[in-house]
Amino acid sequence: MPQSLPGCPVAGLTWINAPNDRDANEAPPGAAPESIDLDQDAVEARDYRGSAGPRNASRLAMKITLSVIKADIGSIGGQIRPSRALLDCVRQEIAAECGRLLIDCHASATGDDIALLMTHECGTGNEAIHKLAWEAFIAGTRMAKGQGLHGAGQDLLKDASSGNVRGMGPAVAEMEFDERAAEPFLFSAADEKVPNARGSTCDVTG
Repeated sequence: MPQSLPGCPVAGLTWINAPNDRDANEAPPGAAPESIDLDQDAVEARDYRGSAGPRNASRLAMKITLSVIKADIGSIGGQIRPSRALLDCVRQEIAAECGRLLIDCHASATGDDIALLMTHECGTGNEAIHKLAWEAFIAGTRMAKGQGLHGAGQDLLKDASSGNVRGMGPAVAEMEFDERAAEPFLFSAADEKVPNARGSTCDVTG
């Protein structure tokens, strides 16, 4: 019986006719693999972004979700922009889940709105993703109140998350698609409902 080679990074690698007096885990000198069932997609999926996120190693093309959740939770000088400390606080909250719940993430500000851009494999409307965003905004609200910022937490209409932030104040935009080897996308944000007012564009390549 051919013996599998434990720990081999290529699935299905077996050695031919390992001698009985040789450790079955040791490859005989000069022995050639009987067969290599190389699932290249599985190998690439395993290596892609290292261990970041709960990657499905069965195939490279997999469903990826883009979630953008934004809210106004405080600003300096009326409705100008969040303070640096406020934005950093929110960034730290979501960054803690990068490589775990999230594949990648970024927090940006447009006017007095903070937008959380997150990529993951949890699908749209996922409770864990929405709860993460809510808790990041709650942490930011505490920071805003401590700094005496204008409108601290004004977009958070509830006291606790119900598992989905829709209808609770923050705005949500999400989409799910099959990932390709190189998948660029463009995220554009604007504040105050006028296209040329407090608008910014963030070009992200994933």
